Amino acid sequence: MPVAADADLVDVLTGLERRLGGHGAALATICTRVALRTGVDLRSPRPEQVGDAAVVRSVLAALSDLGFPL
Repeated sequence: MPVAADADLVDVLTGLERRLGGHGAALATICTRVALRTGVDLRSPRPEQVGDAAVVRSVLAALSDLGFPL
């Protein structure tokens, strides 16, 4: 199920967890790579980042580049 256009980072993390089906090690690796590319820690984002549309777009683009489009 794709992430909605008005999604926040909580929705993105939930979608990624659902896509990975509980593979915690893979989630940790992907979150680290996203953080290195975007400066956003998906598991503990700063409050001002959670609903920022530009940040969400950046994270979704990074995930897509990594082969995990949502």
